[in-house]
Amino acid sequence: MPLDSDINAIFDPKRKCILYAWRSNRWILKDNKGELIGRVAAFINNKKAYTYDVPTGGMGFFECINDKNALPVIDTCCDWLKEKGMQAMDGH
Repeated sequence: MPLDSDINAIFDPKRKCILYAWRSNRWILKDNKGELIGRVAAFINNKKAYTYDVPTGGMGFFECINDKNALPVIDTCCDWLKEKGMQAMDGH
């Protein structure tokens, strides 16, 4: 899909894109049958994260089917950001 290649390009460390100064991680969500049900990313802009009152990372590129079992991935983003020293999360 064209959008998938655009998103992959954003996270490609070899390319000079908006995320080149960022740390990031992406997750895909699958149901118990192995079917893809969503995706999400968490990221830290090293130049901006510490300009807020508290260190702030971001979560975005989130999409999922209408299934409450997909929601814990938001906690996964939160946990990853906390591990990296962030105290707040901003959604994009």
